[in-house]
Amino acid sequence: LGAARTLADTLGADADFARARLDERVAAMGAHFERLCAREDYAEAFTWAERVGKECAGLPLAATVAARVAELRADPEVARTLALGERLAELERRTAKVKDMAQGDELRAEVERLVAECQGKKLERKARKLLEAIDRAREQKSKKP
Repeated sequence: LGAARTLADTLGADADFARARLDERVAAMGAHFERLCAREDYAEAFTWAERVGKECAGLPLAATVAARVAELRADPEVARTLALGERLAELERRTAKVKDMAQGDELRAEVERLVAECQGKKLERKARKLLEAIDRAREQKSKKP
């Protein structure tokens, strides 16, 4: 977008319109990053920040987002949330591969511990949904002859 801004300057009468559209896009990218952070979706926020850095190179937003990422990466609570999110993703992958009730019981206990660790975090809802899905699957298995 930095290069597009330079190109917009060459458009004569349409330059202001083009710059305004570019400014809107840049602002939207920054707002999306902040929404991801507010949702505590730090993994996605960091991925988005890389995109912002590439697309907005040379613009103030790139530096602002890079500074915010550095601040977030230094925060132990953010690191904890990222680790919990990775554990949840791994448990989701393992849930999809469960073959028998014993595996399901073991996995359920792990997910239950994760739910307790996520208490009060936005990840708690996702962890609870996984626990509910495991319970539904166990219930269906137990009904089969």
